[in-house]
Amino acid sequence: EYEKNDNHNNPKTYIYVIIMTNEDEYGEKWPTPQKIR
Repeated sequence: EYEKNDNHNNPKTYIYVIIMTNEDEYGEKWPTPQKIR
């Protein structure tokens, strides 16, 4: 249950989404969002 809430209330998820968008915009700017993790 905590994991579910973490996904919604975790700032890390926000970073993950931003990195994903950057990857789509630049194509291969960010190899993997795991780098931020």
